[in-house]
Amino acid sequence: MQKLKKRIRTRQFWLTIAPLIIVLVALGVYNLTIASQTTTAVATNPTPTRRPTRTPFPDGTRPPILLATILPSPTPTITPRPDVPQTAVITLFGPPDSSSLSQDGQLTFFWTYSEPLPARQQFVLTLHQNGITTVLGTLAQPNFGDAYQLSVNFDVIEPTAGTAVWQMQLQWIDEERPLLASEEREITFIRE
Repeated sequence: MQKLKKRIRTRQFWLTIAPLIIVLVALGVYNLTIASQTTTAVATNPTPTRRPTRTPFPDGTRPPILLATILPSPTPTITPRPDVPQTAVITLFGPPDSSSLSQDGQLTFFWTYSEPLPARQQFVLTLHQNGITTVLGTLAQPNFGDAYQLSVNFDVIEPTAGTAVWQMQLQWIDEERPLLASEEREITFIRE
């Protein structure tokens, strides 16, 4: 029984100490290989360092300081944007001219464009009423087959009762200047 306990203790000791010894041996071998590579590299490739020598100027004078030449910065070139073709047309389908709608109603606007819409161009739906222009929505790609549709909830916009004029405009996304505009159509908002 004593021998068995002694064997178990000896095995536990070696099982506990053995991984530590293995790690220490591995680290020692790794350090020796790194050290031998470093000393070999230094021994086989010595690089002498030389400092550049300055030649003194006669009479201890310095050379003249030259003025820097200031070059103009290059003028950025504006990337030309494609023009709207002469034959391009925005055709409105709905709602018809002189339509009536309650002030808190919802209305869908339909139109087509005769040309493919280039990237970075969009349609902007505007409403003009009492000298104020309101953007009702924008659309940058067809969403009704080859045509366009835009639904507007006037409850959010709160137009005043009376007549207003709406129009569809083609614009660049980063500019407010219209490239092309549709006809203007009237719409009457009725108080409920």
